[in-house]
Amino acid sequence: MMLDIDYIRLRQGFAKHFTPGAILCVVFFLVISFVIRSSAPNISNVINYNTNNAKAIGNLLYTDYMYAFHLSGILLLVAIVGAIALTLQDKKKEVKKQNVLKQLTQSSSIKLVKAKFGKGVEWK
Repeated sequence: MMLDIDYIRLRQGFAKHFTPGAILCVVFFLVISFVIRSSAPNISNVINYNTNNAKAIGNLLYTDYMYAFHLSGILLLVAIVGAIALTLQDKKKEVKKQNVLKQLTQSSSIKLVKAKFGKGVEWK
């Protein structure tokens, strides 16, 4: 709704890009599954019962998972910038907008009429 996309034109190139997209998805899935299988959990860590949960999570995030943590932050930043860029539209003349200032200052169009009882009011 917010992007003003022509879906008919978008679907015309679907068949052309389906095969490379499917191959890329399979390769990505294989790489992710290889990484998950090859990274065995490190059971040799000694559990320190003197630290609280927040400190333990922070210690893990900034030591063992520092690159993944920073990469996810950069990915979220790029996603936010991309969402803002997609929803930002140019000033088009065919887009109808309301003028809030004109709408709020309509005192010139208000007319006080003293109507007689039982009769209607004619607007001129």
